[in-house]
Amino acid sequence: MQSRSEMEKKLEAGECTRDRINRRSFIGRLLKISAGAGLLGMFNSCARVYRLPFVAPREIYQSTISVLQELYADELQARLTYLAYAEQANAEYYERIAHLFVALADSDSVHLRNFQNCLLDLGIEAKKPSLPEIRILGTKKNLQRAIEIELLQVDHYSRYLEKIKDEKHKVAIEKVWYALESEKKHREHLRRVQRYTGIGFEFLANYI
Repeated sequence: MQSRSEMEKKLEAGECTRDRINRRSFIGRLLKISAGAGLLGMFNSCARVYRLPFVAPREIYQSTISVLQELYADELQARLTYLAYAEQANAEYYERIAHLFVALADSDSVHLRNFQNCLLDLGIEAKKPSLPEIRILGTKKNLQRAIEIELLQVDHYSRYLEKIKDEKHKVAIEKVWYALESEKKHREHLRRVQRYTGIGFEFLANYI
């Protein structure tokens, strides 16, 4: 027969085990809320004070971080491309088309900054991508290429949203959704522009 002290020790050990499980569950839920709201740094600061375990964001947001890095590289490439196209359009005296390219580059700058800030909130530096050389042709060809790029972006962003939704990082999902809605507006405008990139190009250049 077990003594009272032995039974008490076992009961205490059981309570400690449950406490550890409950504590781990609570920390997990708190981490999800904190990181999803961009407050991971605050969580880890509290963890330091109360001796809670630190959790690296790359361990729970692998897909989100990967997507944000890809989008950062894509938007940087697009921005530099459109600025180069704008310079070429100005050289050919197509000022209105140059303004269109600059507007597209400015939009990409907003997305670029949003994705970079999301990564910083997760304690991750945006990687400086190795960008391919920008191929610059005449303004008419450059405009046709820009339209092709923009029309593909909506599908790309839809796939990215699907890829990150299960990790439930609220800020990242909001920024990717915002970029998707922006690309949808670009698509509608550029589809109208596309009708005049053939024989109607000179008309387009003057009235875009």
